Amino acid sequence: MFGRDSAEISGISSELHRRFAHNPAIIGAVETALLDAWTRRRGIPLWRVFGRHAQALQSDITIVLADLEETRDSINRFYRQGFRMFKVKIGRDLDRDIKRILLFKDLAPGCPVIVDANQGYTPAEMVRFVDQLKRRQARLDLIEQPVPREDWQGLQEIERKTRIPVCADESARTIQDVQKIIKYNLCSAVNIKIMKCGLIHGQRIARLCQDQGIRLMIGGMMESGIAMTASAHLAAGMGGFDFIDLDTPFFIKGAVERHPYLSPSGRYTLSAVPVGIGLNRDQLYDG
Repeated sequence: MFGRDSAEISGISSELHRRFAHNPAIIGAVETALLDAWTRRRGIPLWRVFGRHAQALQSDITIVLADLEETRDSINRFYRQGFRMFKVKIGRDLDRDIKRILLFKDLAPGCPVIVDANQGYTPAEMVRFVDQLKRRQARLDLIEQPVPREDWQGLQEIERKTRIPVCADESARTIQDVQKIIKYNLCSAVNIKIMKCGLIHGQRIARLCQDQGIRLMIGGMMESGIAMTASAHLAAGMGGFDFIDLDTPFFIKGAVERHPYLSPSGRYTLSAVPVGIGLNRDQLYDG
């Protein structure tokens, strides 16, 4: 950001974090609206706050918790739609989860696969899960938040024993959390969500991770397509995000069809945004 207004916006962000530390979604929403207005007034796109160029972003697609048949149908449908990276929700039934991941060998061969346990497993269960997949030569690229938020050592143990990168989500809500992850070498990646920390702190966390060699995911919490696009501006402007998980519009009826910068296969092209986020509510939603 530029000039005196930059310091003012940073000050507002600090005040928001002081007042709404226990409701970070408010911080994310207010900062998004503030920066959208700020960039519109200056005639620049939002991504320009975070960098000089807007990288195109290719999102993964989420395969929700489901039985084997529903999982098979989802993989087939999204593969035909053009997706080539998949994020699979797991965490309720280890043996069934193993069978679900094995489906990708035949249905989406060679495609990167992320699993997100949403704090659902113990370290021992997660190690067993990975061992079973390795024996069957199934691809697994990243493990997201396999254990409860406060199980810091569990994150480290899983990465050490499986040699698969682990990504902190719920364990990485604040800058202080990320500093702890870095200090004690707890895991290799961090998922940044503006509804956890806002855009300004999200940028700070991303810079800290990039400086320390921590890989980055940009994700969301089922927020609106506008908020998803704000997150995309952060990642596109900064660059350096290895994992893009901004697929919520694909689970909101009609949102993708009306989104001018998101393709049916999950590609965000924000270089064409004229000013601000580039969207308004009427573009994405009925009513």
